[in-house]
Amino acid sequence: MQDRPTHKPATGARAPVGVNPLKFISREQFAALGVESVVFMRKIDGASLAEMLPQANLDVSEGPFILVLSADGRPVLVTDTRDSLDAWLEEQPVALASVH
Repeated sequence: MQDRPTHKPATGARAPVGVNPLKFISREQFAALGVESVVFMRKIDGASLAEMLPQANLDVSEGPFILVLSADGRPVLVTDTRDSLDAWLEEQPVALASVH
């Protein structure tokens, strides 16, 4: 049986065999990959959004909403229509990634 090499993560420790070494990169290394240029969206109900963003003071009966997140998971935009999302995307230097 052939030994597979482990990958050395940014922290200096070794990544376990079979674990993607990208899980161990630093915030700076992640940013260098274009984290600020990529966003993804997900639909979210009012209760979930209110829990995620308590400072928004949302009526939990509202929704569904479209939540746009940066590649590192930070909320970037909350909207209620695809048209407003498309208009926002046209004005931003970002690409909407497909998540499978």
